[in-house]
Amino acid sequence: MARIARLTGIRRRPTVLGMSRSSLLLSVFVLVLQFCAVAWTPAEAGRPYYEEARRPFIGLGRGPVGDDPASQLAHAEALQAAGRVRRAERALRVLVRYWPNTVEAAEAQWAYAESLKARGRSHRAYEAFSHLLEEYSGKVPHEEILDQQFRLALAVMEQRRGAWLFLPGFEAPERALPLLENLVRFGPRWDYAPAAQLLIAQIHEFNSNDEEAVFAYEKLETRYPNSPEAVTAAYGRARVLSHLARRYSRHIDGVETAYIASGMAVQRFPDAVYREEAIENMRELRQIMAQAAYDKAHYYDRIARSPEAAIIAYERFLEQFPEADLTETARARLRQLQQKVHLDRNT
Repeated sequence: MARIARLTGIRRRPTVLGMSRSSLLLSVFVLVLQFCAVAWTPAEAGRPYYEEARRPFIGLGRGPVGDDPASQLAHAEALQAAGRVRRAERALRVLVRYWPNTVEAAEAQWAYAESLKARGRSHRAYEAFSHLLEEYSGKVPHEEILDQQFRLALAVMEQRRGAWLFLPGFEAPERALPLLENLVRFGPRWDYAPAAQLLIAQIHEFNSNDEEAVFAYEKLETRYPNSPEAVTAAYGRARVLSHLARRYSRHIDGVETAYIASGMAVQRFPDAVYREEAIENMRELRQIMAQAAYDKAHYYDRIARSPEAAIIAYERFLEQFPEADLTETARARLRQLQQKVHLDRNT
């Protein structure tokens, strides 16, 4: 064997107790794993079934003070009464973290949300109430929490940002959009759902997101047609469509859509305060449509040099828009074309 090794240049690996080096390393690795499994096995603490103790995650700091959720809740309430609000909030979060499946956890989460609301942390309070709905939906009043979240969304919408020294800052109502959208999504039959949907549409309109505003107004009209907010939605949709029609006046289909939407709003809700504005928009839109119809006839007449097509277009213009400013001009040109066509046919 040694002779073969000398001839081939292959050396035998040293062994320990008859084992190769790789086998020895594998055995040591298995022993280390067994040791770690024994060392990391949690010991029985003898606690009640509902107690689910976990290691505190970053942000909570220390663990629970008491051995049960009731004592932890009492500790948080004592801190709150002593004016140590931040520490009370931390104790409430610890309770929810360590005993999530208890009645006290739902109470602690509610108290945590209320504390954030009292400190003016509207967005964080909204999220805390959302967690309350998601984790304890059967233990808390659903409608009452939605009402709380709606008030918080309004506070976020009206809160000014960027205030500095004598500068008052600026409002950013779009920050409340995801909050309001979640309210409508999770409470479609909630009493204030139409109001929340209306605010979504108005925020989009305020930010000049016209397409999103039209969609939001349509959604309100479709889902809540008998609500008081449906009146505002109908006229709001007509107003945004009219704005788009004036901006893109060459797209006659959009102009007609805006005209029809305004007419339907006036017909459905004739006593609304927005009626006069809608009627004025209809007048402007009708002038745009009349000009487009006249331009079409003029094109056939002067550019395409097609008297027959121009006669049809002028007649249609006079039939649809008899009150237009260009009526007399169109009627005079129509007579000239009719005479010309008549002479051409007789010659």
